[in-house]
Amino acid sequence: MNLPTINEILEVPLVKGLITKLNRGEVVSTALLVLGELALQTKESALDMSLPTVTEVADRIAVKLLQNEPARLVPTINATGHLFPPELGAVPLASQAINVMTDLAKDYAAMGRPVGKWDNAQLLRSVESLINKLAGAESVMPVNTATAGWALVLHALNKRTGQNVTAPVAISRGQMFELPSGCRITDILQELGCSTIEVGCVNRTTTDDFSSVSENVRAFLYIYCAAEKESGRVQPTIAEISKIAKLRKIPLIVDIGLSGLIGGKDTVSAASALADGADVVIMRSGALFGGPVCGMILGRKTFIDQCREDLLAKATLCSPYLLAALEQTLLLYSQPDRGVNSIPIEQILHFSEANLANRAQRIQKQIAVSDWVESAQTEIVEQSTIDNQWLSIKLPTCRVVVKPKGMAPLELNKRLTQGAPAVLGTAADDVLILDMRTVLPSQDIALVEAFLR
Repeated sequence: MNLPTINEILEVPLVKGLITKLNRGEVVSTALLVLGELALQTKESALDMSLPTVTEVADRIAVKLLQNEPARLVPTINATGHLFPPELGAVPLASQAINVMTDLAKDYAAMGRPVGKWDNAQLLRSVESLINKLAGAESVMPVNTATAGWALVLHALNKRTGQNVTAPVAISRGQMFELPSGCRITDILQELGCSTIEVGCVNRTTTDDFSSVSENVRAFLYIYCAAEKESGRVQPTIAEISKIAKLRKIPLIVDIGLSGLIGGKDTVSAASALADGADVVIMRSGALFGGPVCGMILGRKTFIDQCREDLLAKATLCSPYLLAALEQTLLLYSQPDRGVNSIPIEQILHFSEANLANRAQRIQKQIAVSDWVESAQTEIVEQSTIDNQWLSIKLPTCRVVVKPKGMAPLELNKRLTQGAPAVLGTAADDVLILDMRTVLPSQDIALVEAFLR
């Protein structure tokens, strides 16, 4: 028995996937290196040494390649059933948003006729007008991240109190969260010179707690997190805190977490927060809104204008590409039928049970013939929570439950993430679960091919 030849190795689906993901020359040179090492080991070892199969050699090549590979962004099919799994970054964008960024990136970008100094004002006015119609915001300021938005809002607030005077802000103890970005709100407040007044208890805060806060408080903060309701914590509503803030003549600043611009009756959104009396809302475009990764500060014009005039404003500006993609996403939301059909996050939320079941059954039959699969079956789940503490959205789904052949589910998941595109599922007990709720129809073929490469 001899070692596999280089040609046999290059025909292994795993190696073909590596060639697609990396490049042929790098894969071939690594394969030759591994074969050389194996040949040397065979020569130096006893004659009865069992030689590795072509699949085992391919695995060694993959390990060596991926150990030395620098970290890079990889297109990924999200089959976890969660909208925002911690392993993944940005959400998929609408094709209109992608196209406008691609078109702008090919050349220099100009607003109208390229006469005079570059100015984002016209694009910003379009974004502001669309958000005003959709969410009722008087004004809006897009920023590069939501954390930058927090920094800008608090810096502007601190300046209002006078030089060398810190601005005390009040927030419920039950909302002293680490934000979705990983920053703790207390650290941001401290860094920007805002002292914190903690209100109420972790499990229960009332309107009386806010009413009894000292008179020198300069703002109330409210951070929305779906886990509050799930855990039984009691918090005043945005509307209730807003009434107290208006009596004090201070702003109520609301962070809506991963929620979107507009939402259902049971979901906090930028629109509902503003309608309930929030003066300033901080939101993330790259979350449930389904836009490019940036932040937005929405709310009263007087406060947004103060943010625009702040020295930090220039450090938080969005690029023209993000603004253009944001405008395109807003245009889709202004046409509801097109928005549901064009924005990937909206598609995911509106897939019918029949759509998910049909696609799952088709994929289950196709991947069942894979060398990596012992068996595959579909499973209907009537009520599945599709996200984390920031959002609690329960929807029916359909899953493809895969039992791997000759390997653990974690190993199969690892192999699937090594392809191009990568596929991310959920390993559970002795199976790998592929949740169709978060797989786009345009990804179905690539998902099947990931098992056959």
